[in-house]
This record gives sequence, C-alpha cells and structure tokens, in this order.
Amino acid sequence: MSVSASEVYRVERTWGTEPVKRGSKLPRAIGTALTGLPLPGKMPTFEATVRIVDQAGTVVYSSTGPTSTIDALELEILNDLIRLDVEAFRRSYGIEDDTP
Repeated sequence: MSVSASEVYRVERTWGTEPVKRGSKLPRAIGTALTGLPLPGKMPTFEATVRIVDQAGTVVYSSTGPTSTIDALELEILNDLIRLDVEAFRRSYGIEDDTP
C-alpha cells in the first residue's frame, strides 16, 4: 500500500514585511496637483516563500516570489500533498529519496 505524501511532508510559508518595489510618488503628486483630488496609490507588493519540509524538519523544496505567485504554488502543493502518494510527489517536485 502506498503512503500519502501528506504523511511525510508539510508546507510552510513566510511573508516578507518590506514591499518589494516602491514606485515613484511623483506622478501621483502631479495628478493630485492638477485635479485637486487625491489619486489612489498602488497597493504595495510583497515577497513570500513557500517550503516543503520533511518529517525531520529539513527543507526539501523552497520557492520565493510575489505573494500572488506563491499563493497559487502553495495551493498546488497542498492539493498534491492530499492526492499524490509519496513517490509521485517526490517526482513532481524533484525531491530526492533519502531513505536508506
């Protein structure tokens, strides 16, 4: 009987606290000066990291990127953890089998 990947691995995620890229405030200031109305700014983007961790606490896979990309990747990994057996999961994410 095959072992579910969720019995061997777990997913961890961390979020960045500093915005990735700060845009120039000059265009907003000019627009506000011309129209007399405050113009809304862009929402800041942050980086996040998702990791796959084995039972020993070793990080076996890690990916960092914008939160929207990591959101999608995390959902994909969680879905695979639930539906795949451990061997298929390892092949899918390039994780080496370190069992003796």
